[in-house]
Amino acid sequence: MGGSQLRWYAQMLKQSILTHLADFDKVRSKRYKVVVRMWLRQDGSVQNVELEGSTGDTDLDRELELALAQLGRVDERPPQNLPQPVRLQVESRL
Repeated sequence: MGGSQLRWYAQMLKQSILTHLADFDKVRSKRYKVVVRMWLRQDGSVQNVELEGSTGDTDLDRELELALAQLGRVDERPPQNLPQPVRLQVESRL
């Protein structure tokens, strides 16, 4: 699987995260930018997800971590050669 397919997968992951976070009032109502690290199992289930750094707001960091911990599975299985953890910059601009 080439670089373009890995980029596509990363974009799909990012959109899955943003869609998931939109369900959480305490996250949806804030503006933030943070890097998320995600480890995936071969079936697409999330093994681990964590923030890399901080949004600058410790309460928001905690809410993001709680919300991300509930992200059970992504729509597509990861490519075999996907480097892990996957690092994604997630941003809410309101």
